[in-house]
Amino acid sequence: NAYIEVNNYLETRKIVDVIGTIYGSQEPDHPILIGNHRDAWTFGGADPSSGTTAMMEIGYALGDLKKDGWRPGRTIMLCSWDAEEYGLLGSVEYVELYAKRLFSDAVAYLNVDVAIGGFQHFGAGSSPLLIPL
Repeated sequence: NAYIEVNNYLETRKIVDVIGTIYGSQEPDHPILIGNHRDAWTFGGADPSSGTTAMMEIGYALGDLKKDGWRPGRTIMLCSWDAEEYGLLGSVEYVELYAKRLFSDAVAYLNVDVAIGGFQHFGAGSSPLLIPL
């Protein structure tokens, strides 16, 4: 026999997604989204901190280019999702809110979650929707 004592409590909290946008010069209505969540179950060295770092560096580089007068052809959106570990809540809520526009206009979504880890081999993944391409 075993005895387990659980000390959890139910609490409602507000989640916040942060979206940074650089509007495109040629196709501003057809965005490319780059995203990562920023919540973690533990310390988050690989998940989500490596992806957050990669996305922030992309943001810094794009910001420097923009300061020099550059503008992308398509709109670029940097998306920092909240509450991913609790069921993809931040990104799902965003997609549900803007589903019609995203499905008709978005060109690509690049997920940079777990950009690096402690593995000794290369690994890559993609969506099965890309097979026909």
